[in-house]
Amino acid sequence: MNNKNPKKPLVLSLHGSTGTGKNFASELIAENIYKEGMASSFIHQFVSTVHFPHQRNIENYKSKLKQWIKGNVTICPRSIFIFDEMDKMQPGLIDSIKAYLDYYKNLDGISYRHAIFIFLSNAGGEKIMQVALDFWRAGRDREEMELKDLETALSLSVFNNKQSGFWHASLIDKNLVDFFVPFLPLEYKHVLLTFTFSIEPPCVELKEPHSQSPYRLPLQPASQSASFTHRGPGLIGLHLHSPRTPRT
Repeated sequence: MNNKNPKKPLVLSLHGSTGTGKNFASELIAENIYKEGMASSFIHQFVSTVHFPHQRNIENYKSKLKQWIKGNVTICPRSIFIFDEMDKMQPGLIDSIKAYLDYYKNLDGISYRHAIFIFLSNAGGEKIMQVALDFWRAGRDREEMELKDLETALSLSVFNNKQSGFWHASLIDKNLVDFFVPFLPLEYKHVLLTFTFSIEPPCVELKEPHSQSPYRLPLQPASQSASFTHRGPGLIGLHLHSPRTPRT
């Protein structure tokens, strides 16, 4: 973002199973660039099953997609384009915008170098889970995992997946995707933190599995608080407490 003269648009590909935070991450990016976040007229989101559902219309999709990107980058060079459900996109469609993601100074007098393209996909999720499982079996913390442990295998997995919109895509073959970002499966503590920051009452009491000593995160004064208890593998109990019942 601080580069005033980038050589190409920023292209991110976020991968992981459902519920691991890909959409949330794209929303955070949007909110940190535009005050209105996803509601900004400079952010454009496409959902494959909604905007590109039929194989028979792929040529029409290609034409309209190119026109949409060209028109909006003309209005705002820092436009953000988010493509959700890339694993369900018609093969070959995404390559129609390859030129806009390449190292061209301009195309027909328009520069795309300040635009941002974000791809969201479940493809590669199994590979990510397998690597995470291998780390766990080896007794290694997930924090020890580095991007190099996943990025190459992830890009190849997506490139060779016939069910992916990236199947044999020239975007990958020509290295136009700047970063493949893996989203690891959530652990128990991450589920608790998700509740902490999303629950309406902003005062939350957390308890680790098998712990008898919950700890409290008073984010701000609230009319209610909440506590979580572990009820077995994958099960979490949520309890709301009114201010009339003191909690220690």
